[in-house]
Amino acid sequence: MNAGRSTARLPVRALLETLRAPLLLSPVADVLAGWTTAAVAWSQFHATPSPTGTRGLYTLALAAGVGCCLLAAGMAQNALVDLPEDRLVKPQRPLPSGAISPRAVAAVWVGLTLGSMFLAFSISRPVLLLAGAILLVTGAYHLGLKRRRVPGCLALGLLRGMDLLLGTTAFLSVSTPGPLIAPWDDLGGWSASLMAAALYATYITGASLHASTDDEPLPGRASATGLALACLALLLAAASAAPSALRDPAGHAVIWAAAAALGVLAVVRLRRAARTLPPPAVTGVALSGLFLFDAAVCLGTGRWPVAVLAAGVILALFVLSRLALRVFPPT
Repeated sequence: MNAGRSTARLPVRALLETLRAPLLLSPVADVLAGWTTAAVAWSQFHATPSPTGTRGLYTLALAAGVGCCLLAAGMAQNALVDLPEDRLVKPQRPLPSGAISPRAVAAVWVGLTLGSMFLAFSISRPVLLLAGAILLVTGAYHLGLKRRRVPGCLALGLLRGMDLLLGTTAFLSVSTPGPLIAPWDDLGGWSASLMAAALYATYITGASLHASTDDEPLPGRASATGLALACLALLLAAASAAPSALRDPAGHAVIWAAAAALGVLAVVRLRRAARTLPPPAVTGVALSGLFLFDAAVCLGTGRWPVAVLAAGVILALFVLSRLALRVFPPT
């Protein structure tokens, strides 16, 4: 009886391993960071209050669902594209080992793609267009860009930057009447969100550049460049809180200092891992660091209590992701 239950669970576990379960919490952090930067900017540039309550939380949850479905769909597509190569060099992965069938993964891929589009459509047309752009870049990555190191890493960075902007676009969809989001000159939050997205894209590009060398016998120039790029993005994200803290030292300086501390902590973790761990483990540290990046972005807005609450949720997701890595270690 116990063996039967274990066998019944096997396809579910294999699917979660294929979809990289520990990473599926990260889009929630991305969307929340984008939402928080827009919400804080709205309160600074508009007399009307930002949308809160049930409607705002519902839209935020839908946007997080869009991000999670898009990432999971991309992971399923990646597993299918990599199957011929994995059969030769990584036969322990779920698909080449036969723990789950390609047909099942393909069905999940299609279902998640359609689900992401439905959720995005239920929010607004701009969110649907952004989700469609993410799908297009994901397709381009798997159809050829991933075979070229630098273009592939840039595409991955762009994807995660757009993931953060899902939160901003979803916020504007509920705070701006009509079918279109607020124009560029109507919300100073665009500058904050775009800066955060650009730095986040830089961070993920650097982490991906390092990850592309995981199978190489010795760390080379690409690995060192990627880690340096990731550390630079973290430090810039931490430093972005300083001007606001200097303008308002008596206000929320403690929150801004916490943002800077998170950025520095993420850099220290990454540098320590690079000195003491093998390259694949360093990649894991770099990917988990994206939660610290998003939390620093939220704290960098300096607004109590929204910044602290958002950062607290992201740090809780960080802990859950680390726990999930013990159950679903990377293959």
